[in-house]
Amino acid sequence: MAPSRCENKTLLEIDVFEVVGNDPSKIYVVNHTESSGKLGSYSKTYSLPSFLDFHNYVIECNKHELRWYVDDELVFTSK
Repeated sequence: MAPSRCENKTLLEIDVFEVVGNDPSKIYVVNHTESSGKLGSYSKTYSLPSFLDFHNYVIECNKHELRWYVDDELVFTSK
């Protein structure tokens, strides 16, 4: 997703989900930020029950936090 601002951080990149080819059962949700000239990343790895099925991925954002959901289950929060 495109960069934006959230509180005092610049959101450089938000990965709604990422999959690495050698293990499609794991997804990565990542928030890449910059604050006061320092780069940072906040992330979590989530194991899908079945990577062969379709899944719903949702990200919600307000000025205080980002929330990632997979199939209506909250899997990660970044503040």
